[in-house]
Amino acid sequence: MNTTLQAGADVDLIIDPATGIARVILNRPESLNAINMATARALGNALGQISDDQEVRAVVLSGNGRAFCAGGDVGEMADAADRNLYMRELADTMHRALIELYDLPVPVVAQVHGTAAGAGLGIVLAADFVIASGSAQFLTAYTRIGLTPDCGVSYLLPMTIGPRNASSMLLSNTRLKAPRALEWGLITSVCDEPTLPSTAFELARSLSIAAHPATGSSRRLLRAPHRDAYIAHLALEAAQISDHATTPSADEAIKEFARRRPGTGPAGR
Repeated sequence: MNTTLQAGADVDLIIDPATGIARVILNRPESLNAINMATARALGNALGQISDDQEVRAVVLSGNGRAFCAGGDVGEMADAADRNLYMRELADTMHRALIELYDLPVPVVAQVHGTAAGAGLGIVLAADFVIASGSAQFLTAYTRIGLTPDCGVSYLLPMTIGPRNASSMLLSNTRLKAPRALEWGLITSVCDEPTLPSTAFELARSLSIAAHPATGSSRRLLRAPHRDAYIAHLALEAAQISDHATTPSADEAIKEFARRRPGTGPAGR
């Protein structure tokens, strides 16, 4: 029997003791799983519980609804009384969750459909394996609303797809569809959308029955050379995105985006 644990209203955490697989599901489908403060806190809570649970052997990350995660909640950014402070707190909160993800002692599979933009792309980059549907698309979207990257995107993206390709995504807002994302090494494999959940689960199951805890320790060894630099870079990103939050270009773009798409937040929609 699956065990559902309380992580927060916007994130579901389900652990199957029989397989040792934990499912973390972003659950703001009406906003394409855009990250707001509550979601960032809930994600950190979920990942912290997984880290403390010695029965978990693999993790599947996914999003409910039409998208994996379409970035930060621009509506909340537009409404914040002190946007610089809000952006710093949101980035710091999300970054704490990502450090939990980076440090997990078990392998992580991202199950991606629809859009993965901004913060969603940061989550994808922090996973070990990325299984995407043919409809999946990946983009940074930050400069569209006058912001700089956060969530480790400017650190992990060039490491993953190379500096030239990263420049194309970060500076030109190139939208990467699944086949090109596979070609560039951003994702592990592509499958038909109806088979996406089962494909991701089967990969997680194969990882869960591998030699434990050697698999998790190997994951940490792979990440160890970059951990301190990643954490330092997250702090730099948080400071930069906060500094840019109220520049004239960001102020205009954020407010315009919120006006055009009330009730949604993602810059990459």
